[in-house]
Amino acid sequence: MITDKQLVRTQAASGLAFGAFLALHLINTALGAHSAEAYDGAQRALQVFYQNPLVEITLIGAALVAHVVAAVWLWRRRGGRAGPKPRTWRRRLHRWSGVFLLIFVGGHFLATRGTTLFTGVVLGHAGLSFSLDFAPAYFYPYYALLGLSGLYHGLHGAGQALRVFKVKPPSVITTGWGFRTILALGAAGVLLGIAGFGGWLYPIADPWASDFAALYQAWFG
Repeated sequence: MITDKQLVRTQAASGLAFGAFLALHLINTALGAHSAEAYDGAQRALQVFYQNPLVEITLIGAALVAHVVAAVWLWRRRGGRAGPKPRTWRRRLHRWSGVFLLIFVGGHFLATRGTTLFTGVVLGHAGLSFSLDFAPAYFYPYYALLGLSGLYHGLHGAGQALRVFKVKPPSVITTGWGFRTILALGAAGVLLGIAGFGGWLYPIADPWASDFAALYQAWFG
C-alpha cells in the first residue's frame, strides 16, 4: 500500500523534475520583452532539448502527471483537505497557486503543445500576440496569472521539495530578501514578456496574419 510519505516524496521529486522545464519556460517568456525574434529563437533552441521524446515524456509529461496525481491522492486521503491550514502567507499562496495551475494546465498544454502535435502549427510569438489581440480581456489576466502562479509555485516549492529529501535549500530561495528579490525579478520578466507579446514594447507583425490565426479561423470561422 502506498503511504502518505511515499506520496509526499513522489510529489517533491516530480516537482523538482518539472521545475527544470518550468524555469526554461519562464525565461523564454521573459525574452518576449526584448523582441519576437529573441523569443522565437530561444524557443527553437530550447525545443531541441525539451521536445526530445525521452525528455518530453519523462522529465515533463511523466513528472507533471505524477505531481498532479500525488497531490490529488493526498487531498482525497485527507478527506478533501490539502492538509492543515497554512500558517504563513507563503504557504497559503503556494497552495492557491497550485490549485490555479491544476485547473488550467491541461488546457494550456492542448492549446500550445497539442496544436503543434496534431497540426504542425507552432504557437510562437505570433500565436500569443493573436490570442491577446483576439480576446484581451481574457488572455492578459490569464497569461499573467499562469506565469506568476508557475513562478511562485515553482520557486517556493523547490525549497519545500528539497527539505523532503533532507537537503538544505539555497538560502537565496528561502530567506526573505533573496526570495522576494527573485520573485520580483521573475514577475517583472513575465509581465514585460506579456507586454511584448501584445505589442506594447516594440512593433509586432499583424497577429491575424500568423499561421496560428489562420488555423483558428479555419476551425471556428
